[in-house]
Formats: sequence, structure tokens, C-alpha cells
Amino acid sequence: MTKERGKERWIVNAHLVQALNHICAHQIFRDGTPTVGGVHDLYIKAHDLLSEIDPDLVEQAQADEPLLDYFEEPTWLCEDLSISRRDIVGEIQQRVILQIKSLATALGRSDLYLEARRWIDEHPIITEEIIEEACNKSEALGLARGHLEKFYEICPVAHRLNLCGKCGRQYDPEGCGRPMCSPWTPPENAKEIYRVNHGAAMFIVRPGLAELWLFDELTRLGLEPELWPGDDAYDLWVAVAGKVLAIDVKDARYAKQLARRLNTDTIPSQPAWDEAYFVLPPWRDSQHYRHVLQVYLKPDVPILWATELIARIKGDIGK
Repeated sequence: MTKERGKERWIVNAHLVQALNHICAHQIFRDGTPTVGGVHDLYIKAHDLLSEIDPDLVEQAQADEPLLDYFEEPTWLCEDLSISRRDIVGEIQQRVILQIKSLATALGRSDLYLEARRWIDEHPIITEEIIEEACNKSEALGLARGHLEKFYEICPVAHRLNLCGKCGRQYDPEGCGRPMCSPWTPPENAKEIYRVNHGAAMFIVRPGLAELWLFDELTRLGLEPELWPGDDAYDLWVAVAGKVLAIDVKDARYAKQLARRLNTDTIPSQPAWDEAYFVLPPWRDSQHYRHVLQVYLKPDVPILWATELIARIKGDIGK
């Protein structure tokens, strides 16, 4: 793929983008922030030796050569870097989540992970005063504060008037697709506004909207669902009329993308359950979405719409 950037013609290829992911992930884990400014910045440096981009990576890669050759093709080193790192966003968020889990285990505080995870879901936009007050009121949050802060970034002043109050990112009612999302009103006299970073929004807050919605719906039925049981093995555990249900909530804008994920996904057997389902929220329900799932989803995938699940549960309760 070619792009025009000013008067300079530069080439973007998948290997170079994935190599950038690898380099940035390495620098974030080591320093807390990447020094490579993006694909264009990497492209400018791509004909330099790897040691000139990040000397630490030379030993890891066991090679020191450019990422692009004379003909603008990816080198062996570039290709190796491009396939040896998972998505940088998911990698970073997963590592912080594991740190919170490890802290909870070390302290013998099973409530710590649950409370910290839910607090992030419910506070996509914060100020110093908000997190300070929360940590003063909750011992669990106070213990996890150093990890919690890793999920947030300073929000640029220009973006503050166009944020979603539920997911913390840019407000786009057409693109978001979730009816609970709404414009956020900034507090008066707030010096710094922090929002969840892109990774936290993608892997924690946005999925959490659907998970907490279903948790509340099940609670309204008089049940006692448990969020993220077994160190987040799946999303919800709930006992209904003598049987245990395991629920993994899936919320994706594109049905084809969701089908591909579900075709290879499974629900862990622990904590133990009698029935297990992937459950889709009602705001994705449409004739087109159902048709695409029918075409691309394997027939043995245990999937239910939330409305179907709730109807079944009501029926079981009424027996």
C-alpha cells in the first residue's frame, strides 16, 4: 500500500506495521512509553541497523540489520519481528490484568481483582480527585491503585468535549452501536482529565458494558450472578433452578468477525457448570447480523441472544 505524506512517497506493508508493534511493545514494557513515533517514523529509520533503532532488541532478535532492504522490501529480520509479537494493545493490557490478579492472590484478597476490574468498567473517565476519593474509601482499590493508573492516559484538551461517558473514547453514536453510550459532560474546574487508554477501552471497558448490563438484568430477576469467576475464566456464573450456567458475553460490531472468533473459542470447564453459552447483547440483534452469523458460524457453537437467555431463565424460574 502506498501513501503520500507531504512530498515524500512512502510504502507501508504489513510486515513493517507488525515489526512496529513488536518494537513499541518492547519499549513500553521496558520504559513505559515507546520512542518510535509511528509507522512513518519507523519507515524513516527502516534502512538503519536495528541497533540504531533499539540496541536492546539486537540481542533478542540475534540479528542487526535494517528492516527494509534497498528495494523497499522487508528483510528477514523485519519478517521475524512481524510474526513474533502478538497485538501490542492486547499484550500490554493482559500483562497489567495479570499483575492485578497476582497482587490479589499474594494478598489473599479475592475481592481486589473483582473490585478493581469493575471500577475500571464504571469509570472510563476520571480526575485525580475521583481516583483519590475511590482509593480512600476502598482498601482494595487503594492496594491496586498503581496498577489501575496504568489503564489511563491524559485526555487532550481538544477532545474533552467529545467523549463518550460510558467507554471513555471519542463519542460516535453511529460507530459505537451501543445505546447506552452518551456524550460526557466535563466537571467544572478540573485541571487534568484522564480517560482509559485505547487498549483498556478495547479489552476491558467496551466488553464490560455488555457484561455489566447482563449482570444487572440477571440480578433484577432475583438471581445472584457472579462476575468473572475463577480469575475471569468466563464472564458470568449463575445458578438457576438447580443448575449452573456459565456465560461468556460477546459484543462485536461485525458479525463476520465475531463468527470467526467464536469458531475457535471455548468456555473453560472451571468453575464447573451444567450449561455454557456465548451470549450476544440485544443491541446487536438484527436480521442482517443473524444472517451473517448463520452463514459463517459453525453449527455446534453454543450461542444465545440475551433475550433468548432471559426468556429461558424466566421459564425455569416459573416452573
